[in-house]
Amino acid sequence: EILIIDEFNPWVYENNAAMFKGLLDKVFDRETFEISSEELTRIKKSFFSLVFGEKFNGLQNLINETKYDEQALLKRINNYLNKNNRKIVLIIDNLDRLSSDKIVLILSFVHNVLSGIENFIIILAYDQEELNDILLSENISKKYLSKLIQKRIILPVPNKSTIVRISYLSLSNILKGFNIEYSETELQFIVNSLVNQGLELRELKRIINSIILPLRKFTTHKYFTDYFILELIKYFDYDLYLEMYENPDMFITFDSKDYAWDKAKQNNENKEYFDKLSKKHGNYFSLLQLNFSKLKAYIKGSDLNLRTSYTRQDPAYK
Repeated sequence: EILIIDEFNPWVYENNAAMFKGLLDKVFDRETFEISSEELTRIKKSFFSLVFGEKFNGLQNLINETKYDEQALLKRINNYLNKNNRKIVLIIDNLDRLSSDKIVLILSFVHNVLSGIENFIIILAYDQEELNDILLSENISKKYLSKLIQKRIILPVPNKSTIVRISYLSLSNILKGFNIEYSETELQFIVNSLVNQGLELRELKRIINSIILPLRKFTTHKYFTDYFILELIKYFDYDLYLEMYENPDMFITFDSKDYAWDKAKQNNENKEYFDKLSKKHGNYFSLLQLNFSKLKAYIKGSDLNLRTSYTRQDPAYK
């Protein structure tokens, strides 16, 4: 049985002791080892003592009388994993985002302790150049990593097609999980537009956290594409978002039968407005045309005096 630990986020802890305790809690979880909580507590506290010493901030009050030395700890853990035919995979992502002291602590623990546990695989994800610079700032040679890392895998920089595929699958899977109806064609168009503007996977994660995940709070999700595009504009270009809010008549179409005006003059004014707006915000026009038929007409070079408020489902919109 393979147990994967991929939810350890070392950068959320305020100090080394808290981070190390969090790491121990993730690695030595009761559900993973299926031993008594008292025994597991002694194991974790003994590891803590080995790293920080018993005088660390009153640690002597936390350690029970029964303690293990390092070899006894490793032997006990190895026996358990072998007996139960278990393998543990610990994933530590974005290692280079940590402060230098936390990086040194994690690498030391991996090198001096975890590497002695059989059937235990540690995956460290980091930027090579960034991590080398951090180690050098601590007067640690980059050869230290060579001794620590047994297999090095260099991931290629994802190309546009890969980012498009990952972005679409991530968004569509979340929407399906939330039971949100959406147009596959429109979602693909949105993703393509974002990637063409330089969307990176880290930015995609922030978009999901900021825009998509809050949808869990709502029981109904009508017009998801309209919502998503407006929130994307708000996220990437707040000035454009305010411009749309303050000048809704320039974007929203309505039934022209109830109004009398100089259509040629109005058409020119609308065109001049979008010409001026495009100089600063034109890179988002392709997205907004899904929401606003008037902007779609502007992009196509058509008459901007649309006679009605077309939706994307209306033949006239197409």
